[in-house]
Amino acid sequence: PQTKSVAAFHQMNCLNHIRQSLYTAAIAATSPASEDDEDDYYASRLPALEHHWRHCLDYLRQSLMCNADITLEKIDASGEKELGSVDGWGTEHLCRDWEGLRTWTEGANRGSLLKGVGT
Repeated sequence: PQTKSVAAFHQMNCLNHIRQSLYTAAIAATSPASEDDEDDYYASRLPALEHHWRHCLDYLRQSLMCNADITLEKIDASGEKELGSVDGWGTEHLCRDWEGLRTWTEGANRGSLLKGVGT
């Protein structure tokens, strides 16, 4: 039988990878230059991370388009919100039972479906 993984865990893994890549890039950009560029751990990691985060951004784009949340969010026309006219806070969404999904995948003969879940 073919081994498979639950897409939600792949999506969370990708989100975590993008988060780690952003932190790595921010640290590399703000760290003082070392005398030996080869010793600059964060800057040296960026090229290796690039292929994976490019995959992850596109994978998450496809996932969002496939599972588009049609919840109506309030628009703040006052211009007072720091993030713009729609920030999503205070809006109730219909969500999946994440803990139920984890419990189900941890069940008998499904532990391998959690592959990639470290988040």
